[in-house]
Amino acid sequence: MWWWRYEPRTHVPTRLAREYSRRYTLGQLRPGWNLRSVSRNMDRVSTLIHRVEVNPEIAGELLLMPRGKRRELVAGIACPPASDPIWERLTSAQDVLVELSTDRGSFETVACRARVF
Repeated sequence: MWWWRYEPRTHVPTRLAREYSRRYTLGQLRPGWNLRSVSRNMDRVSTLIHRVEVNPEIAGELLLMPRGKRRELVAGIACPPASDPIWERLTSAQDVLVELSTDRGSFETVACRARVF
């Protein structure tokens, strides 16, 4: 029998997700990079997700980069910095993800904790 199990150490509380998302202004991070939402999905309850949409030209350039370099660039632009108070409130099992997409869909997901620290 399969059932969903609540894990308090990994589940990002709704209140924290709401507080965190209110601190961000949606819009342009840099030319061609737009922050569309900051939220938590029910299928990924241990993460906060930054959804960032890039222009197709930028997406093409990113896809030509080596994966490590691409992820470092994305993290530098869209992840919260190491000094952000959110890192003190998240457990080591929780993370912030950046979901990169174009108008055609998502093409890259970057875990911020591994890139910031």
